Amino acid sequence: MEQVLQDYQQLLHKLAVTRHYLHLFETELTMIQHEPSLLEFSVETVLIKPEIDKILEACQPLKRQEEKVQALSWYDEPSFRLMNSSLDVVGDWLSQLDFLEEVAVAQPFFYNLLDQDRAKSFGILVDLFGSLQVAGAALKEEYERPYEVLTDQS
Repeated sequence: MEQVLQDYQQLLHKLAVTRHYLHLFETELTMIQHEPSLLEFSVETVLIKPEIDKILEACQPLKRQEEKVQALSWYDEPSFRLMNSSLDVVGDWLSQLDFLEEVAVAQPFFYNLLDQDRAKSFGILVDLFGSLQVAGAALKEEYERPYEVLTDQS
């Protein structure tokens, strides 16, 4: 029973971590979009703005889903599992994280950042994206593990 509670708490923690990195990633993209002078080298905003817009647009479904994720975290473990199995909140969250990753790496400018030395200039953005990927993978692993549902033993 204690292990089930720990698993549930781990899942909630990993959900919170992905939400945290999503916020940081989105904020960093917005800052670069509006203040390209923050970069160590000159980049024409006109060239990267459409790509950043696409990535930010891919964040929007996650922003809407976040309300469900946050609301679900207040439930006790059995209620959480029941609500999540009915609404597939965590599964949708993971799918939308995968979609965000696909959109981001499909943008030539962003893809090049991940592959080249220019990552030094965009180090925070690249690190946040990497952290979001790692947190998402950890959440997926935790979510896909089999679990026992706690039952009331009174």
